[in-house]
Amino acid sequence: MHIVLRYIAAAFVLKMAIGVGVAQSEEHIDLPVDDRLRGEIRTILDAGSGQIRRWDRPPTVVIVYRDDLTPSYVRDAIRVIEQGGTNFIGYGPVTAFDLDAIGDDIIGRVDLLPENGDLLLTWTNAGEMARLRGDIFVFALEIDELLLFGALTRLNPSFMRQMARSQRVSCFYSAWSQNDHLAFAGVYIPTTYTEPLIRGCLYEELIQSMGLLNDAVGSQIFTLNNSLIKPDSNAADLALLDALYAPEIEIGASVDEVIEYFEDRLASD
Repeated sequence: MHIVLRYIAAAFVLKMAIGVGVAQSEEHIDLPVDDRLRGEIRTILDAGSGQIRRWDRPPTVVIVYRDDLTPSYVRDAIRVIEQGGTNFIGYGPVTAFDLDAIGDDIIGRVDLLPENGDLLLTWTNAGEMARLRGDIFVFALEIDELLLFGALTRLNPSFMRQMARSQRVSCFYSAWSQNDHLAFAGVYIPTTYTEPLIRGCLYEELIQSMGLLNDAVGSQIFTLNNSLIKPDSNAADLALLDALYAPEIEIGASVDEVIEYFEDRLASD
């Protein structure tokens, strides 16, 4: 099983507000097809050994939250990502679970573990056990509860230790793959952020959990650049996501195959 982990610092600001100035699926993008572009795509898609990882089905999404505005933020981010073209498979059903339903003290009362190819969240309330299953879990919570769910999903211990010791709170995601395709993922968003930052983090972590796995640091083409300075449009993100899910690209294909398809699409537009 391959694990991909990345995070962005609290200073991250998405230049475009979600729903404002985002690319529409019919937007034409004019990109230079050169070694720099190829290198950035390779960085973004490489899951290791030059291979891609993507879902073999539209993943279901479970939102675990306490702030009532969070589910609408997640759905807004999903709508933006799903503008990405004709090949992208999109997301499956979205379920929202309010942690307030089981109270404030959840330590020892919740568990999260992989089961039968996805993630299973269990909790006890009034002595009864309840269960919720999904492919991508979005945790929009304060830092102590993010660390709890990070521990339950077995995140990198050194990264969790860094978060626990530091004054810098990060949003991040983790994704697991099995048999060359993505199997389940967790997205972790601190609710201490401002609304624009929460929205920006949700867009980035959700699109990366679909297979745009890594940042191309300093990119002026893709918004996945780990920088305060973002391109004016997310059109390149969505075009690359669409190429990743093209039917011509098989599960476990090489990054180079996606690059070739991406270049052919640019040339034909």
